[in-house]
Amino acid sequence: MNIKYQLVILGKESQFRDSLLESINTNIKKLGIKSNSFKVINEDNFSTEYKGNAPIFCIYFGSEDIKDEDVGFLKTLISASVSILPIVENLNKYKELTPVLLHPINGKELTKEEEINSIASIALEGLGLLRATRKIFISYRRDESKSVAIQLFEKLESVGFNVFLDTHSVPKAHNFQEELWHQMTDSDVVIMLDTPNFRESEWTTQELAEANSMSIGILQVIWANHERKDDTKLSIPLMLNKLDFINNIYDDANNSKLNSDILDLIVQNVESLRARTIASRRSKIISEFKAYADNLDIKMHLRYDNKIVVSREESYCVLIPYIGVPQSKIFHEAELFKQTLDPSTKVNLLYDKRNIRKNWIDHLDWLNCNLPINSLSITDTELWLKKN
Repeated sequence: MNIKYQLVILGKESQFRDSLLESINTNIKKLGIKSNSFKVINEDNFSTEYKGNAPIFCIYFGSEDIKDEDVGFLKTLISASVSILPIVENLNKYKELTPVLLHPINGKELTKEEEINSIASIALEGLGLLRATRKIFISYRRDESKSVAIQLFEKLESVGFNVFLDTHSVPKAHNFQEELWHQMTDSDVVIMLDTPNFRESEWTTQELAEANSMSIGILQVIWANHERKDDTKLSIPLMLNKLDFINNIYDDANNSKLNSDILDLIVQNVESLRARTIASRRSKIISEFKAYADNLDIKMHLRYDNKIVVSREESYCVLIPYIGVPQSKIFHEAELFKQTLDPSTKVNLLYDKRNIRKNWIDHLDWLNCNLPINSLSITDTELWLKKN
């Protein structure tokens, strides 16, 4: 089988290489990608293994010893418009540790193992295996954890996440509840600040139920002196104690703050949970589609990259399961994918419109009338299969 995804690792023999590859391989398994669809390329096998017609992402470990051979490989990748992530031990010395041709590219500092998961996520996003939109939803009770919710909002935003927090994220004059469900649908992970009275609120209880129904991963941050209730289908529990709070203050909604170590741990857990959530939600869409197809005795199969193929006597269609709210960039990427197939092949985005705002559904319907790539909600699948 031809290799479909290529991770190129060049530069210094970093102490973090093995840990990075382990994290990437772990997430690839979570995403259901076959191991023989993934290839790691380095200085030794670049000339024989590198193929320019497949998804590629490159990581370059910087050092003062810059090899001419690596510069040649990097030139090849840049000419092919491959995304490259330079990694250095000190961003203040970035230009000393990287070749000149990488100087215009934003690099990332890596100094400890705890930062590995975020780099693995960037690589998987670059390969198209994880959503490039890194959306997080914070569910909390204002009268118990407002200050911590705001603190998490600021921390997660600072490390590249797009965070939904009701007090900061709902525009004026918008339907609050409709916006809430829309944003949750488009989120990768829900952080639930599980305070003593969290489940006594009608809204937080609904948010928990909706997250469960949509198979969204939940990071359950359980307050000090509070017991966990195991009522989430897909969750990672994180137990807090008094020492995790600055000055041991954990019961003041407006003044409690988490210390830096626990904030970093929350970020690590969010990164770890993303791939598991996306895999679960994609699997749910695929399973629903298969149930409709089986009921109508229509044959389908999955490609190596989890795209659905429906083949009939006179038609051939590939459906791309999409998690969250379809955006215009996704249609463009689908069109580029379509160009790699037989011109007669139809390509559709397959998504779940439940909980998406009506005006956005109307927008998608309008796009269906004006773009070569159409979107199909899983809820409309049975009718679509009958008609097509």
